[in-house]
Amino acid sequence: MQPILKIDLTTGATEVIVIPKEWVKDFLVGALLAARILYPSLTPELDALSPEAPLLFLTGPMTGTSGPTTGRFVICGKGPATGLWAESNIGGFWGPELRKAGYDGLWVTGKAPEPVYLWL
Repeated sequence: MQPILKIDLTTGATEVIVIPKEWVKDFLVGALLAARILYPSLTPELDALSPEAPLLFLTGPMTGTSGPTTGRFVICGKGPATGLWAESNIGGFWGPELRKAGYDGLWVTGKAPEPVYLWL
């Protein structure tokens, strides 16, 4: 699995995070792996709409391969309506293109002072 790029929009800082191979074996599906990655960050006290609340855009190990439905990715975080886990599963070219750019995910936190572009 390729690394995840962690992005803090408040400071503009980035960090490359390598996911342990054991996690990929244990949590093969993108949403399950996202839950494993984000679990320590999603505390009950965390406001889902605060800049500290993470959003994780994550592909799966099969994304971009020739298998059926492998163009999918997930966006996961804490839902503002319930305060619980929330995820969306999306298809298209974005997931495979992210993998071609060298990352399996984007972990986004913070709040930019003005609109910004993320160029990968």
